[in-house]
Amino acid sequence: MSIKESFAWRLPLTEGDRQELWEKAFFVFDTNCLLDLYRESEESAKEFIRILNWLKEKKRLWIPYQVFLEFLTNREEDVVRGEQESFERTKIALGKWVKSQENSLKNSIQGRYLSKKITSLLEGKLIKLNDFVKMLVSEVEEEVDKIRNQYSISLDDDWILEEVLNTFNDCAGDPYSEKDLEAIYTEGKSRYASEVPPGFKDKDKEPEQKKYGDLVIWKQILDFSKEKGYSIIFVTRDGKEDWWHKRDGEKHGPRYELRMEFQKYTSRFFWMYSKKSFLDNMPEYLGIEVDEELIKETENDIKTERLQSEMEQGISNGQINGSYLHRKHETIRHTPVQSSHLSSVGYDFNRYILENKFIGGQVYQYYGVPEWEYLNLIAANTPGRYFEHRIKNGNYRYIQIG
Repeated sequence: MSIKESFAWRLPLTEGDRQELWEKAFFVFDTNCLLDLYRESEESAKEFIRILNWLKEKKRLWIPYQVFLEFLTNREEDVVRGEQESFERTKIALGKWVKSQENSLKNSIQGRYLSKKITSLLEGKLIKLNDFVKMLVSEVEEEVDKIRNQYSISLDDDWILEEVLNTFNDCAGDPYSEKDLEAIYTEGKSRYASEVPPGFKDKDKEPEQKKYGDLVIWKQILDFSKEKGYSIIFVTRDGKEDWWHKRDGEKHGPRYELRMEFQKYTSRFFWMYSKKSFLDNMPEYLGIEVDEELIKETENDIKTERLQSEMEQGISNGQINGSYLHRKHETIRHTPVQSSHLSSVGYDFNRYILENKFIGGQVYQYYGVPEWEYLNLIAANTPGRYFEHRIKNGNYRYIQIG
């Protein structure tokens, strides 16, 4: 074996390497890519399923058992139920927004420097404005109901699930035995303690099935490659540094440790793409054109990933360094919520920052949180429970700022 072959895991990916990978490697998709089917428009979801089926026809598609298990679990617990509840939460949020704007405007015209006549005049205009806003909100609510009736997916009537089942029917891996899983969990404890990728960023998750989920996926990919003799292209939206080698916050392929372990175990090659990069490269390397709408919807994820990368550059061990410090002092408007844990919630729509103030006075910022998560949080019947389930356990980076 030449020195170049021995250290292939450490060398940059050449154009020749890249072409060979796209010509011969198997494509493996992470759980988040499948769950995106429920978050995208129906047209984009069908487009992505078309791409998966094209790879299947070429006999270059495979899915680890753990990925499909996580897909089914999260689909039921979070995505489908979340979609159903989001329609009602949207309507509730609209009502709360109207009320908050009305109160804000009323408060702004209550002052000792305004004469009673001017105050009365402004209040009269406010009534007309409020009636107009309520009419617009009513129209939006009607449209929300139409969308729900036309596109809503239920646990019992789910065309996406049927498509995914058909696509991966004969190209999915087998489960590990309980004995094998226990051995992986035991190995994971020592790997995570030494920050050996992947998955060590999930070390605080519970139960073990969630804590070591990424490691199980990795082991199943390794075993598949060794058994079948194929190199692997892994497509994921996971942006954490326990998968990616990063410089200045930018991804530069999988971590060297992953490439080395893969090469030693399988004698094959391993590479990774974000979902957006995978779609962008398809026309050049596979000759497959991708619908622009799918690419545009996927581009929203890039903003989140960049914010997460920027935060990782600016935050170390819970402390804010100079490059990120100014963000702390940018005011984020809050909305009061009825909760035994949370006092108020704010959101920065430009930077995807969720800011929570707790009953005890502590203030935390959570980074890379989608807008819809914020809207669902403020509209939830129990915001504290929603926060615990979706935000606190959602792999979002956070810091305490007050």
